[in-house]
Amino acid sequence: MELCKVALSLDHRLDESYTPARLSVRAGGSQRDLKEVALAELEGPCGWVVVPLRPPGGGRSLSAYLLQLAVISNHQNGRDTHVREAKVYAPRAGSSSGGSGGSGGNNGSKNGLAVAGLGGLGGPRPAPGGIKLRTSEALRYASIR
Repeated sequence: MELCKVALSLDHRLDESYTPARLSVRAGGSQRDLKEVALAELEGPCGWVVVPLRPPGGGRSLSAYLLQLAVISNHQNGRDTHVREAKVYAPRAGSSSGGSGGSGGNNGSKNGLAVAGLGGLGGPRPAPGGIKLRTSEALRYASIR
C-alpha cells in the first residue's frame, strides 16, 4: 500500500508529560523487515503534527504493508503517552497531483489524498469521500501497533 504522510493530534497543554517528544515511524512488509522512514522531534506540540513519509531510496510515496509508530520519549520523561488521534494519508489512485495539491477529481477531495482515520474511541472511522474502513482487508491496513 502506498503511503505519503501520517498526522497525529497532540496537545502538550493538556497532556504535559504524556505528550510524545520524540517519535519514530517505521515501515515494511512485516515486523521482521521494518525500517525507520521518519524521525520527528516535537517541541510542545498542540494540534495536528504532520510527519511526511519518504522511502529510503527517495521517491514520492512509501510502499509498505505494516506501519509502526514508536514513541521514543515523552516530555518531562513521562512513562505513558497520549495520542488523541492518528491519520494515515495515501495518494488516491488516478490522482494526477500525487498528493501535492489540486483536485484530481476525487469525490470532492481538495488535495487528492485518501485518509484513514484511526480514532481512539470507536475504532476505524469513515474517511472523507465516503470511504469506509469496514472490510477485513481495510482494517488490516488501519491498525496501529
